[in-house]
Amino acid sequence: MKNFKRFLNYLRPHKKNLIISIVFNVLYALFSALSMLSLFPLMKVLFSDGEKVHVRPVYEGIRSIDKRYLEDSLNYFITHNTDKNGALDTLICMAIFVLTTFLLKNLFNFISIVYMTYLNNGILKDLRNDVYQKVISLPVSFFQMKERLI
Repeated sequence: MKNFKRFLNYLRPHKKNLIISIVFNVLYALFSALSMLSLFPLMKVLFSDGEKVHVRPVYEGIRSIDKRYLEDSLNYFITHNTDKNGALDTLICMAIFVLTTFLLKNLFNFISIVYMTYLNNGILKDLRNDVYQKVISLPVSFFQMKERLI
């Protein structure tokens, strides 16, 4: 536990990079799930076997957002847009949506990795500076070889 507390002291000056990295990791996880979830309605539109949802799902708060709610919302959008604009326009919109979610997923992953790299390099630099200062502060007699007894 003592070593962990010492590590936290090295982490403290780089708190901003840690928080930014965590935020972008959460966004990466969200868009990763959304990008995979958005593929299924696209496939259903392509193969015309998706269920038709003519009633918009009711939003009952943040706790009501789950896989079923998101899937019903996408199916409602597809049904409504197909009836209004046609299947080709709906397919183009869904393809743009899927590509955008995959792009954002990869972008957030990249940004998270960049900030984790800054965090890693900053902590290593601080550790190396502390070791260097410790070695420099030692007297020369510390480095002299003493006779060894065999």
